[in-house]
Amino acid sequence: MKYPKKQRYSFKRHALDTIAHGAPRFDHEIEKQEAIKAQWGTFAAPGGRRRPTMFVPFRAFGKFDRADLGGGTYQTISQISPAYTTGVIAHNKVFKAGATVLDGCEGQVILTGTSAIPLPTFAGASGTSQTLANCTITAGASSITVSSSATLAVGMAVSGTGLLPNCVITQVVDGTHVTVTVPAITSSSTASLTFYAVSDGTNPIMPESEPVFTAGSVGANSLVFSPLRLGCKIKCSKQLLAQSPAVFIPILKEQISRGISSQLDNLALFGTGPANGQPLGIFSTVTPVNLAASPMTWANYQNYRTTILRTDLDPDSYGGILSPAFLNYADQTQAYTGASYSIWEKMVDGHPDRFFIGNEINTSTAMASGKGIFLGLWRFVYIMIWTSGMELQWDPYSSADTNETVIRATILANVGTTFPAAFQAIYQN
Repeated sequence: MKYPKKQRYSFKRHALDTIAHGAPRFDHEIEKQEAIKAQWGTFAAPGGRRRPTMFVPFRAFGKFDRADLGGGTYQTISQISPAYTTGVIAHNKVFKAGATVLDGCEGQVILTGTSAIPLPTFAGASGTSQTLANCTITAGASSITVSSSATLAVGMAVSGTGLLPNCVITQVVDGTHVTVTVPAITSSSTASLTFYAVSDGTNPIMPESEPVFTAGSVGANSLVFSPLRLGCKIKCSKQLLAQSPAVFIPILKEQISRGISSQLDNLALFGTGPANGQPLGIFSTVTPVNLAASPMTWANYQNYRTTILRTDLDPDSYGGILSPAFLNYADQTQAYTGASYSIWEKMVDGHPDRFFIGNEINTSTAMASGKGIFLGLWRFVYIMIWTSGMELQWDPYSSADTNETVIRATILANVGTTFPAAFQAIYQN
């Protein structure tokens, strides 16, 4: 180790210098480490040491443009370093389908879960849709006799057996008679008729008809999520890294990102719950539908879709994740007799960007046939990421005999579903 002239060499100074800067190395070793550092970012550890550490912050990968990720809602709930990358979820199918990401979580995350979301509806003057029994209607006549017209008003629609669509009250004649726009087509003295508050284009909705929330109530059950450590291990050739780091490192980044993303996908779909150290995935949250030997039909799909869409007032995050085997079936099966298109073509019609093909659904999962599909409103799936990113452990020793470097990537994350009623898990033989 060289010192300025006239400076006395001392063992004490040598010891302090070794602690501050690491053991002396050959010049070519320093150059090699500087070259790696230029590709992966600054490794310098606290205290000013120049040698690389065994821990590499994920921000060394560089910045991904969040706008290019597509898909779901991204919510930052704490201050994150501008260099932090979300590339780990860029390949995540659950996120692209519309999941909500909570980035930079601290401590436990508490979300409110619910089994039903209330939907507002406008109904009769009393605030609810009214069904009156034993009404009298006469074929060809526009007059209806009711037990009492006290809660009825002009502008209310009427429906029931014997009446045509678009039948609206035009006059409340007296306490037991109203007149409607469309004459009845059959006669009955025991008709059961339902009255609704709607606008007929001339008469406004009754001002005293307040919105009433039906079909559920907001749940108050708290869902508490703690971070789980997810990871992947990748071996890379030291020779390739030395020969062409500019080409090889982007490939390595891609593999690490896909490795962690596939973990998140698997756990979001098939996680078996905290008892097994996993999130509770959608398959375990809902009641799965096993079609067995009766494969999916277009009518089946419509029923599943309708059930899901009815669960939320604004179901704009509807989509699906399906296996390659299910795609093959849907793509080669006619939607219905005489149709010129397949079930798959009908499914993606109008929103092709909402369906994703994933090998996460395979014969090794609970969908043992490998022919399965998840449908749902994906904004109710939350991907939670703790701290400021991913941990990378650079291990050049354990596989040194094969001239490989082992990279272990781990992330603190969890996945939760706050509204199970908005999802369906379907599979068949």
